[in-house]
Amino acid sequence: MIIILIIERYICYKCRIHSIQGLAEWTENVGEKLGLRSISDLGNWKYFKWASAMVTLAEREVEGKRVGGSKMNVNKGLIKEHEEKCFKNILKLRPSALQGLGKHCDKELAAFHIYTIEDLGTWRYAKWASAITVCAGLETKNVDDHK
Repeated sequence: MIIILIIERYICYKCRIHSIQGLAEWTENVGEKLGLRSISDLGNWKYFKWASAMVTLAEREVEGKRVGGSKMNVNKGLIKEHEEKCFKNILKLRPSALQGLGKHCDKELAAFHIYTIEDLGTWRYAKWASAITVCAGLETKNVDDHK
Protein backbone atom coordinates (compact mmCIF):
# COMPACT_ATOMS: atom_id res chain seq x y z
CA MET A 1 0.00 0.00 0.00
CA ILE A 2 1.30 3.45 -0.85
CA ILE A 3 1.05 5.70 2.15
CA ILE A 4 1.26 9.37 1.25
CA LEU A 5 0.54 12.52 3.15
CA ILE A 6 -3.13 13.44 2.97
CA ILE A 7 -4.20 17.06 3.42
CA GLU A 8 -7.91 17.85 3.71
CA ARG A 9 -8.80 14.51 2.06
CA TYR A 10 -6.88 15.34 -1.13
CA ILE A 11 -3.85 13.49 -2.45
CA CYS A 12 -0.91 15.76 -1.81
CA TYR A 13 0.98 15.54 -5.10
CA LYS A 14 2.80 18.75 -4.22
CA CYS A 15 4.23 17.18 -1.05
CA ARG A 16 7.91 16.39 -0.70
CA ILE A 17 9.04 13.12 -2.25
CA HIS A 18 9.72 11.49 1.12
CA SER A 19 5.93 11.55 1.65
CA ILE A 20 5.86 8.33 -0.38
CA GLN A 21 6.20 5.29 1.87
CA GLY A 22 9.72 3.89 1.63
CA LEU A 23 11.48 7.16 0.84
CA ALA A 24 13.21 8.48 3.96
CA GLU A 25 13.81 12.14 4.71
CA TRP A 26 17.42 11.91 3.45
CA THR A 27 16.00 11.50 -0.05
CA GLU A 28 15.03 15.17 -0.01
CA ASN A 29 18.68 16.27 -0.29
CA VAL A 30 19.41 13.87 -3.12
CA GLY A 31 16.13 14.74 -4.85
CA GLU A 32 16.97 18.45 -4.66
CA LYS A 33 20.23 17.83 -6.54
CA LEU A 34 18.19 16.19 -9.31
CA GLY A 35 15.53 18.92 -9.33
CA LEU A 36 12.95 16.68 -7.66
CA ARG A 37 11.27 18.76 -4.99
CA SER A 38 7.81 17.18 -4.96
CA ILE A 39 5.86 14.05 -5.82
CA SER A 40 4.68 15.90 -8.93
CA ASP A 41 8.28 16.67 -9.95
CA LEU A 42 9.18 13.00 -9.64
CA GLY A 43 6.03 11.80 -11.42
CA ASN A 44 6.63 14.19 -14.32
CA TRP A 45 10.44 13.86 -14.46
CA LYS A 46 11.31 13.58 -18.13
CA TYR A 47 14.24 11.24 -17.50
CA PHE A 48 11.99 8.75 -15.72
CA LYS A 49 9.44 9.04 -18.53
CA TRP A 50 12.09 8.52 -21.21
CA ALA A 51 13.58 5.54 -19.39
CA SER A 52 10.13 4.04 -18.75
CA ALA A 53 9.21 4.35 -22.43
CA MET A 54 12.47 2.68 -23.45
CA VAL A 55 11.81 -0.19 -21.02
CA THR A 56 8.35 -0.67 -22.53
CA LEU A 57 9.62 -0.59 -26.11
CA ALA A 58 12.55 -2.89 -25.34
CA GLU A 59 10.02 -5.60 -24.40
CA ARG A 60 8.72 -5.58 -28.00
CA GLU A 61 12.01 -5.01 -29.79
CA VAL A 62 13.22 -7.72 -32.14
CA GLU A 63 16.97 -7.43 -32.35
CA GLY A 64 18.36 -6.83 -35.83
CA LYS A 65 14.93 -6.13 -37.34
CA ARG A 66 15.09 -2.35 -37.44
CA VAL A 67 14.49 -1.17 -40.98
CA GLY A 68 17.48 0.65 -42.46
CA GLY A 69 16.87 4.38 -42.74
CA SER A 70 14.14 4.20 -40.11
CA LYS A 71 12.98 7.68 -39.15
CA MET A 72 11.91 6.78 -35.61
CA ASN A 73 14.65 7.18 -33.08
CA VAL A 74 15.32 8.46 -29.59
CA ASN A 75 18.39 10.47 -30.52
CA LYS A 76 17.28 13.61 -28.67
CA GLY A 77 17.10 11.57 -25.49
CA LEU A 78 20.57 10.05 -25.65
CA ILE A 79 24.10 11.35 -25.80
CA LYS A 80 25.58 10.99 -29.28
CA GLU A 81 27.72 7.89 -28.68
CA HIS A 82 24.67 5.77 -27.83
CA GLU A 83 22.21 6.91 -30.51
CA GLU A 84 22.60 3.84 -32.74
CA LYS A 85 22.14 1.24 -30.00
CA CYS A 86 19.11 -1.00 -29.66
CA PHE A 87 16.80 -0.50 -26.68
CA LYS A 88 18.01 -3.64 -24.91
CA ASN A 89 21.56 -2.27 -24.92
CA ILE A 90 20.44 1.23 -24.01
CA LEU A 91 18.75 -0.12 -20.88
CA LYS A 92 22.12 -1.40 -19.63
CA LEU A 93 23.70 2.07 -19.80
CA ARG A 94 24.20 4.39 -16.85
CA PRO A 95 21.51 7.06 -16.49
CA SER A 96 24.01 9.73 -17.60
CA ALA A 97 23.68 8.30 -21.13
CA LEU A 98 20.38 10.22 -21.22
CA GLN A 99 20.79 13.66 -22.82
CA GLY A 100 20.89 16.28 -20.07
CA LEU A 101 21.80 14.06 -17.12
CA GLY A 102 25.41 14.72 -16.23
CA LYS A 103 27.75 12.04 -14.93
CA HIS A 104 27.37 13.48 -11.42
CA CYS A 105 23.71 12.34 -11.55
CA ASP A 106 24.84 8.71 -11.65
CA LYS A 107 26.14 9.13 -8.10
CA GLU A 108 22.93 10.77 -6.92
CA LEU A 109 20.75 8.11 -8.53
CA ALA A 110 22.93 5.33 -7.09
CA ALA A 111 21.76 6.48 -3.65
CA PHE A 112 18.30 5.28 -4.78
CA HIS A 113 19.84 2.01 -6.08
CA ILE A 114 19.44 3.20 -9.67
CA TYR A 115 22.48 2.20 -11.71
CA THR A 116 21.06 1.81 -15.22
CA ILE A 117 18.46 3.34 -17.49
CA GLU A 118 16.38 0.21 -16.91
CA ASP A 119 16.55 0.74 -13.14
CA LEU A 120 15.34 4.31 -13.64
CA GLY A 121 12.51 3.26 -15.98
CA THR A 122 11.24 0.64 -13.53
CA TRP A 123 11.78 2.63 -10.32
CA ARG A 124 8.68 1.96 -8.24
CA TYR A 125 8.73 5.31 -6.44
CA ALA A 126 8.71 7.19 -9.75
CA LYS A 127 5.90 4.94 -11.01
CA TRP A 128 3.87 5.67 -7.89
CA ALA A 129 4.61 9.39 -8.13
CA SER A 130 3.51 9.34 -11.77
CA ALA A 131 0.25 7.58 -10.88
CA ILE A 132 -0.40 10.00 -8.01
CA THR A 133 0.25 12.97 -10.28
CA VAL A 134 -2.10 11.67 -12.98
CA CYS A 135 -4.85 10.92 -10.46
CA ALA A 136 -4.39 14.31 -8.81
CA GLY A 137 -5.59 15.83 -12.07
CA LEU A 138 -8.86 13.96 -11.61
CA GLU A 139 -9.58 15.36 -8.16
CA THR A 140 -12.57 17.55 -7.47
CA LYS A 141 -12.48 20.43 -5.02
CA ASN A 142 -15.39 19.00 -3.11
CA VAL A 143 -15.50 15.23 -2.57
CA ASP A 144 -19.29 15.49 -2.07
CA ASP A 145 -19.75 16.75 -5.68
CA HIS A 146 -20.19 13.16 -6.91
CA LYS A 147 -22.66 11.90 -4.33
